[in-house]
Amino acid sequence: MKLSRWIFMLLAILAMTVATGCSEKSSTNGGTSSDPPEFGGSGTTVTVPPGMANSSDPNAAMASAYIGMANGIAGHGGMFTPPTRAAATDGPPWEYSWSQGGLTVTLIIDETDTMYTWDVYIDGTVDQEVFDNYHFYSAWSLLDESCGGLTFFAYDGQGTIEWEWCTDVLGVYTMTMTYSDGADTVVIDITVNQDGSGEITLAVNSVTIFQVIWDALGNGEWWTWDDGGTPTGNGTWDAVVN
Repeated sequence: MKLSRWIFMLLAILAMTVATGCSEKSSTNGGTSSDPPEFGGSGTTVTVPPGMANSSDPNAAMASAYIGMANGIAGHGGMFTPPTRAAATDGPPWEYSWSQGGLTVTLIIDETDTMYTWDVYIDGTVDQEVFDNYHFYSAWSLLDESCGGLTFFAYDGQGTIEWEWCTDVLGVYTMTMTYSDGADTVVIDITVNQDGSGEITLAVNSVTIFQVIWDALGNGEWWTWDDGGTPTGNGTWDAVVN
């Protein structure tokens, strides 16, 4: 798969999600219960050191762009917040239903002994696409919110996006975003240490084609490979502090 094609398809998926997102306030079914858990993944994003973000090096800029793309998936967590906090029934599970842009959206929040789960289903028609109880999103979080993730099921056969994060006992944060269209798979892996240093790799069909490491100030080094795994470049940049 050409990398530019993957980027185009991902941006198209993100645009479709915005078009069907939950932004309008509307009524839900009646009933009250204890508050269900809120999806914590929306706040789990990576901050690029200013010295790296300000760099004119194209590979530093590319790494920042990929990080921004992965961070953008965190914004999809808004799909797991209903327009009101009135649950359809006592939970768990808690079930919400509301109308949005010609669609009926159903959100089911549940919990087990180890995790919380969120599932979004849609019914109706938008942009001539017909949905019949379509499983749009699925998400999970450990009870202590140390790890979690979500899956976005793109309609019209455009694949899935899986996004997971975890923070270990040492405060090391990891994030993985996987896009698959059934034929090709692209994986972005990001690791950020407590001091702000980190690493990002991008792999297409299990072959790493791009890697960047950076320190707490934003100084960095990059490597590139072709789709066969042959090295094609390596270099460094210095942090730019304004």
